[in-house]
Amino acid sequence: MALPTEPTEVRHRFLVPVADLWPTTLQSFAYALSIPNSEVTAIHVTEESATKADFQKEWDSYVAKYPLLKGVKLRVIESPYRSLIGPLLSAIDDTRDTERGVVVSVVLAEFIPEHWWENFLHNQTALRLKAALLFRPGVVVISVPTQMRSRQTAAATKARDVTQQTPILGVSLNKTSDFAK
Repeated sequence: MALPTEPTEVRHRFLVPVADLWPTTLQSFAYALSIPNSEVTAIHVTEESATKADFQKEWDSYVAKYPLLKGVKLRVIESPYRSLIGPLLSAIDDTRDTERGVVVSVVLAEFIPEHWWENFLHNQTALRLKAALLFRPGVVVISVPTQMRSRQTAAATKARDVTQQTPILGVSLNKTSDFAK
């Protein structure tokens, strides 16, 4: 599907790649859920079926802790050869090809490190995925940046819960009513 050129009502399908369940991941979901007429799917790539069941349990407890995620679907893809980008691209292409009239957006959680040289350590998968999606028609790529804190800063604020972090787009992460469908 070609992206719309007129500001008409558009249905959105957000795909959020999930490696682990971090606060940055929650912020990506909060962003995706803040857009009207949207459906959100978490995509997790695993190498074996045992890990698939473990991640499902972890996801269920994460959803219980953060009710705003109740409407988010989980899709776990097995990739026995430890390939990550290929299975993600296949899932994105399948969604784009089967859901006509929907804008497919891939929401990537990205760390913004405290020091410039730390960029070499983080976001490599997101960078590779962005490069691969650049030439995919009908797919929008959205980055949700999160500032990383130093160990000293993190240790000083360790007692804080993710729901007390700075909200994105003026949406507090501990409110569920903002995301009710």
